[in-house]
Amino acid sequence: MDTEGRIEADTEWKRELLMQERICDGFLALLLTAYLLWFDANKYRAITAAKRNAFYVLFGGFLLAILCSIVICLSRPNRRAALAVRLRRASPALWCMLGYLLLTLLSTLFSAHPEAWLGASRNEGFVTQLLYVLSFLALLLFARPKRWHVYAFAVGLTALCAVSILQLLRWNPFGLYPDGYDFYNVKEPFLGTVGNVGFLGALFCVAVPVLTVSVLRLEGKLRFLLLLPLAGCLFVLFCISILAAYVGLAAGIMAALPFVLRFSGRTMKIYYLSVLLLLLVGIAVLYFTEPGSGTLRELHELLHGRTSDRFGSGRLYIWRQTLERVPQRLWLGHGPDTMYLERLLPFTRHDAETGKTVAAAIDAAHNEYLNILFHQGVLALAAYLAGLGVSLVSFFRRARDSAVAAVFGTAVLCYAIQALFGISQPITAPYFWMALGMLCASVRREDLPESRSDVRTDAPSTGS
Repeated sequence: MDTEGRIEADTEWKRELLMQERICDGFLALLLTAYLLWFDANKYRAITAAKRNAFYVLFGGFLLAILCSIVICLSRPNRRAALAVRLRRASPALWCMLGYLLLTLLSTLFSAHPEAWLGASRNEGFVTQLLYVLSFLALLLFARPKRWHVYAFAVGLTALCAVSILQLLRWNPFGLYPDGYDFYNVKEPFLGTVGNVGFLGALFCVAVPVLTVSVLRLEGKLRFLLLLPLAGCLFVLFCISILAAYVGLAAGIMAALPFVLRFSGRTMKIYYLSVLLLLLVGIAVLYFTEPGSGTLRELHELLHGRTSDRFGSGRLYIWRQTLERVPQRLWLGHGPDTMYLERLLPFTRHDAETGKTVAAAIDAAHNEYLNILFHQGVLALAAYLAGLGVSLVSFFRRARDSAVAAVFGTAVLCYAIQALFGISQPITAPYFWMALGMLCASVRREDLPESRSDVRTDAPSTGS
């Protein structure tokens, strides 16, 4: 087939899936703006419930629309053929995550807790997992990343940062804090339209890489406008001091930078050797000096083989408690989001203000991978890690040639590192699954049935 005929056939074939692409565009427009800013005025503590309800409506509506469009495709031979080719040439991550979903279903069916269907405390039951995975698969199969997706995200983030900065200045836009309260005098730190600052840090692990790499790799002067929301995100992140987000962003961006900037082989070796040398120097300094307190002090103690359950804001204690229960149901876990019902020994801490010892129930592992191991079992964790690993391998292979892969792959990598210390919830986890879906969509092979040759769809400029 000559070039002109091939392009014409390519255009005709892709037109058969245009309906699903437009549905994905509508979903992304709402997720990157409206959902990000959704809240329940004057009920800040109810923001989790407000986000949960909006999550069910947005993701449920999106998947229903996609399902209806697939039914239409299956009723027409030409569209059925186009759908079959798209499915056959999709990323292997699709099958890994379908395996993860199947094992999560089995975990739910064999769980001793009926609450596993909706979740006992974190809204992360099977229904939520189903919406995560199916939305990821829909984006993987049908989305076509476009420049305006990044700018829509930038608009939502600009508004989010504006609200957050006003709250840091002790203002109370939209009455989000109760009367007489602000960011500095509430027991649990809440900020912006996301809620808990830990979740806000997780969101920034997706947002900051998307904005940063877009500035570096997109074309046109308009991309420099992205520096405004990027500066806002970094300022707010600095103010809330979420260490997990710092680690995720620093490690993820350092690992991805040579691929994003397209270093040569020699330059890449020099870069990684320099990073390794700096890391070793930092470890040596931390080993031989004694910081007074805080995280650096805890790292110093760990390097000397001394541990405490209170290290990492109690994470070591929580991880130990979680791992002790894993062997009881190693293969299928206890059921999604049922840790609260398993009654792990609570974490205790001394409250300096009241002089009393406070006990906190453990309902999440504070490590998303350990959370999957406990709730859905070792097989589900293996399937999840396989899907994530396949996606990241595709990112490293394609980041030099594809701006889209560079943008969303860096975001996935940063979030995945942050997840070692984080909690998954429908507030911010949807942005990870969105980034993962867009990454897999960017490396999708758009093969024509006639030629079966690779047709690149993601030029570095990510044209709209």
